Amino acid sequence: MSRKKKIALIIIGIAILVLATTAIFFGRKNKKEETKEKTIERYAVPSRDNVFVNGIISPRTEQVLSTDPSKGKVEKIHIEDGAEVKKGTPLITYKREEITEQISELKNQLEELKDSKKKEEAIRNQPETTVTEGEESQLLESNLGSQMTDYNSQIKKIEREISNLKNKEYTVEYSNLDGIGSVEKVSLGEGLQGDKIIVQSYDFVATGTINEVDLFKLKEGMSVEMTLVANERKKTGKIESISQRPSSEGMSGEGMTEAFGGGGNESTFSEYPIKFSIDNQEGLIQGFHVQVKIPYGKNSIMIPDTAIFKENNKTFVFLIKDNILKKHEIEIGKKEDGNVLVTKGLKEKDELVVDVTEDLKEGDEVE
Repeated sequence: MSRKKKIALIIIGIAILVLATTAIFFGRKNKKEETKEKTIERYAVPSRDNVFVNGIISPRTEQVLSTDPSKGKVEKIHIEDGAEVKKGTPLITYKREEITEQISELKNQLEELKDSKKKEEAIRNQPETTVTEGEESQLLESNLGSQMTDYNSQIKKIEREISNLKNKEYTVEYSNLDGIGSVEKVSLGEGLQGDKIIVQSYDFVATGTINEVDLFKLKEGMSVEMTLVANERKKTGKIESISQRPSSEGMSGEGMTEAFGGGGNESTFSEYPIKFSIDNQEGLIQGFHVQVKIPYGKNSIMIPDTAIFKENNKTFVFLIKDNILKKHEIEIGKKEDGNVLVTKGLKEKDELVVDVTEDLKEGDEVE
């Protein structure tokens, strides 16, 4: 074979090889592009409706006492500012000075009666000298006996009066809860200065108001989510109480125009106080503001039954995370009208594939 023929065959072989490689490359590319362009129908788990409340952190309970001159002179303030206080701890002791004076007067009367009684007893105990004197002595002894009885009754009467007055001489006010105490100076009016004692419970709640439109959507015991405005920390809790008494009288109208489609002056709905318990008390400070989210309505999650598939007696869906499929196990309940109830494994806003086909697998990229 001539040299020219050999060169020609080599060129033809290289050309065939290049064409084959190009065909394979573009075939794979087109297949990959076809896979990427496959239409995937998505389903997002709907969010529940929510009521939002702006609230403030405050102690669950507190006891407030101001010194009261009508109860007497303040004898003693028993706690210091910032002190821990136990239920039953004395907080303020008052002394009624007019009663103290009455007790003093009665004690003087009591001493005089006791002195008189001693003198009479001394006379009674003198020795007899003659028969006549003895007869007179018997008469005197009879009279003395009657007087002694009178002394005793008067002494007992005054002692009872003193005892009763002593029970009224001092008035003590006690703490009715465990907590932290504070003491501050306050004006009592008419130029008088006094002390204000506050005992606040250790645990906190969040309080706020809801308007009448939301009143019947909510009930005690419903779970809530809270966000502290100061640092965006998340908390959970429950509705502890909802007052049926509005915090302001009547409804003068903001939102009324929208509600009834009419014009008129701007006005407000009635507001009702609401209180929330807080599960984790860490990091709470009195006065912090919170936003409270209260989900309401149906708490069930229904998805198309075409979105589920089985493997090894387990139920799965394909979640879509950053356009990548992720196999995710769920638990299901009843089926109705082409949908299935998900009892465990999904949450609000989860996105999943509606129609699962055999060619889908975990890790696939979808458009």
